Amino acid sequence: MPFKTIYSKYFTEIPGLRIFLWIILASLFLVDGLEHPQNIGTGHDWTFYLHHINSALLSYTKYHQFPVWDPYFCGGMVAIGNVQTNIISPNFLFFILFGLLPGMKISILVMFIIGLEGMYQIAKFKGISGVGALIAAPLFCFSGRFVRVFIDGHLPFLGFLLLPWILLSYEKSLRSSYRWILVGGFFMAWVFCEGGAIPTPLIALMLLVIMFSHIGNALIARIQYPSLSPPLKAEVNLKTLSKPITVLLLMGIVTICLSAIRFLPVMETLLDVPRVWVKPESYSINHILGMLFNTTRNMGYYSLGSSYVGTSTLFLFIFAIYMRDKTSIVLLVFAAIFAALATGDNGLFRLYDLLKHLPFFENLRNPFRYTFIIAFFLALGAGRGLQLLEYYLLKWLNSAWLAKIISPGSPEKIHHLVAKISVPVTLVLVLITAILSVWEPFAFNQKQMRHIFSRTSAKQVQR
Repeated sequence: MPFKTIYSKYFTEIPGLRIFLWIILASLFLVDGLEHPQNIGTGHDWTFYLHHINSALLSYTKYHQFPVWDPYFCGGMVAIGNVQTNIISPNFLFFILFGLLPGMKISILVMFIIGLEGMYQIAKFKGISGVGALIAAPLFCFSGRFVRVFIDGHLPFLGFLLLPWILLSYEKSLRSSYRWILVGGFFMAWVFCEGGAIPTPLIALMLLVIMFSHIGNALIARIQYPSLSPPLKAEVNLKTLSKPITVLLLMGIVTICLSAIRFLPVMETLLDVPRVWVKPESYSINHILGMLFNTTRNMGYYSLGSSYVGTSTLFLFIFAIYMRDKTSIVLLVFAAIFAALATGDNGLFRLYDLLKHLPFFENLRNPFRYTFIIAFFLALGAGRGLQLLEYYLLKWLNSAWLAKIISPGSPEKIHHLVAKISVPVTLVLVLITAILSVWEPFAFNQKQMRHIFSRTSAKQVQR
C-alpha cells in the first residue's frame, strides 16, 4: 500500500537529527563499555579476539610491518590468514589512532551508528516511511543477539550490523544503478574483513534467498500475463530473469577483489585445515520463538530471550499481517525460512540438512545464529505495522461515521472539528506507540549489557 506518512518530512528525513538520535541511542546501549574504556568483557573469548588485534597493532605501530604472522601465541600462528581477525578492517584505524581498548569501544559505537542508519535506509527503500522506518532501526540493532556478542566476546558478529547496507545495495543495483554493486561489495568485504567467518556466509545465504525471490517474481509475472503489450513483455524477458543473478555475482567479485589480500590466505587456511563439525544440533521452533520473544533472563548461549526482539515488535508485525499488507506477508515468508533454518539438523522442512550440502556451510555450527536475520525481517515488519497503524488511525479519525457517533445531532460540525485535530492526535498516539515499542526491547536488552565490561586484567593482551 503506497502512502506517505504525514510527518516523515519533519521528524525522520532530517539527516542531522536522525544521526544525533542514533548517537544517543547507541551511547545509551553501550554506556557501560564507554564509561570504562580500559575494561574488557568477562566472556572467555574477549582475550582470544583482543590478542589477535593487539598482535596486529604491534606489527603496525611498533615494527611498521604488515601482520602476516602472529609470533606471540603458541610458538606462532598465521595472522592475515586467520579467519577470525580484523587486521585489515576499516575499524582497525580506530585501534591505531586511539589504542587497543579505547579504539575498540569507539569502533563498536561507530558500527552501531552505521547499522542504525542502514536499517532506516533499507526500511525507507521498502516503502516503510516516517516513524515506522525510524523504529525498525533500533528494533534490529539493539536486539538480543547483539547483546550476546558482548557477553561472549564474539566481536566479529558485529558485522551483522552492516547487513542492511548490503541488502540495500543489492536491491538498488537491481532497480537503479550498477554503482551500488561497488557499495554492496565494499560492505560485504567489510563484514568478511571484520573476522566474519560466520556472518559472511549467513548474509550471503540471505542474499541468495532474496535473489531467488526476485527470479520467482519475474517468472510469475511472465506466466500470469502472457498477453501483455510488447513494452511490458520486455520487462519480464531473459534479461530480467538473469539480472538478480548477475548483480549478486558482480557483488561477490567486488567483495573478493576488495578483500583479496585477506581472502586468498584465509581460503588457503580453510582448505589446508578445514573446520569439521559433525555434532548434530537441533532446536524446536518453540525454542527459536522463545529466544526471540521470551522475557526470561538471558542466561546462556542459546537460552530463552537470548535473541530478544520484543513482544511489541511481534504485535506490530501481526497487525500488519492482519491488515493483509503484501510487504509484511513477504517479510513473514523470509522470516519463516530463516526460522526453519535456525531449527538445525532434522529441523523444520529439513532446510538446514539441505544447506549442509553446500561448501563451507557443512562445517558451520550453531544454527540459532540465523536469529540475527530473523530479527532483521521482524524489525522491518514492525516498522510496517506502525506505518499502517498511523494510516488507519488517521483515516478512522477522519471518518464521517465517527462524527455521527459522537454527536448525532450535528455530525458535520463535529466532523469538521475532528478533522482539524486528527493530525496532532495521530502524531501523539503514534509517537507514544513508537517510543513504547522501542523502549520495551531496548530496556530488556540494555539491562543484559550492564556490568559486562568489568574485567580490568587486560594487560595480558597488551604486551
